[in-house]
Amino acid sequence: MNFRTKQFVRSRFQHYYKTHKIYLPPGFDVREWGFIMFDELPEVRMRRHKAFGSRGELSDYLSGMVPSHAYYSTAYYTYPAARNMKEKGWQGADLIFDLDSDHLRKQGADYAEMLENVKTETIKLIRFLTEDFGFGSEHIEVVFSGGRGYHIHVRDPSVLKLESGARREIVDYLTGTGFDSKNVFKSNSTWSVRVSEELIDYFCKLRFSVDKNEALLSLQQFNNVGKRRSSRVMDTLYEFNTRDELETYFRRAGFEQHIALNVKQVAESITNTVGVSLLSGETDEPVTTDIKRLIRLPLSLHGGSGFTVTPVAIDALESFNPLIDAVTFGNDMTSVIGIKPFEIQMHNNTYTVELGTSVLPERAAIYAMCRGACEYGE
Repeated sequence: MNFRTKQFVRSRFQHYYKTHKIYLPPGFDVREWGFIMFDELPEVRMRRHKAFGSRGELSDYLSGMVPSHAYYSTAYYTYPAARNMKEKGWQGADLIFDLDSDHLRKQGADYAEMLENVKTETIKLIRFLTEDFGFGSEHIEVVFSGGRGYHIHVRDPSVLKLESGARREIVDYLTGTGFDSKNVFKSNSTWSVRVSEELIDYFCKLRFSVDKNEALLSLQQFNNVGKRRSSRVMDTLYEFNTRDELETYFRRAGFEQHIALNVKQVAESITNTVGVSLLSGETDEPVTTDIKRLIRLPLSLHGGSGFTVTPVAIDALESFNPLIDAVTFGNDMTSVIGIKPFEIQMHNNTYTVELGTSVLPERAAIYAMCRGACEYGE
């Protein structure tokens, strides 16, 4: 992003902050704030250890300094502006989950499909939080990150004082870490019920909803399940004429019978599918276990896309479409100079950046500039 492009994008961000009401998280005055500025890009240098005492102070900072990215701490502090972390006086922290489509096993054919896939994982996570942990929806905030995923903020009083180790145990539960799929039909735990229901649904689909050849191919996607073993599984499934018969067999026989049919790999794979895979390993876990993390400010602008970091009501998440609902800028035609081919879908239209000079609606032009696909043309 050259100087002229930075100035143009910064001016549009400034107009946004001057004309839109800012978001104040609960306890905003005891949180640390951090910002990344346009002038320092492409370096990512966080200006942190800031604090604000009123909405006006924060609003003036955003509209005056115009950051490329705006963040606040998940933690609450006695002295949030202290330069030394030990001097801040940690009081507690929200429980945070960061689901990013970059970490999906199934990436998707394009950006739109990636966003749809990560939304599915987000809905799954919310179901765990409300059903298994009993968190009320009034204590859960869902936010589209403005980029590739969603942030989940849990502000139930019971989690605020949790240390990193306890938060890691929550991640382990959500991902099914340590779950013994061999006991799936023997235990009444919430996890066992979930996995057993998914297994029964899968076997019923193979038996009653798809062609036998398609079912055989589906089974053969699992490790160590070849043509012979998949045929044995299907021969067994075809002994049942109803879902009730099939379910009774699996629940009565326990997992030992399925080992004989070599269905262990199916159960383990479904266990992984039931869990929120985006929370495992090097993806979300460091975010969730970090009790001093900075997180994007809702209703701020994302400097890598120009989209609004958008809060989404839980009951509206299913229908939420970031490529419509989080798009900030309008239709004014803007001249750009393409430096690499690029394509983006917005508002049910596909916009293409070609090499050389062209014009795009401002919303697509700013997105392409923020992504480094073009420079400002005039």
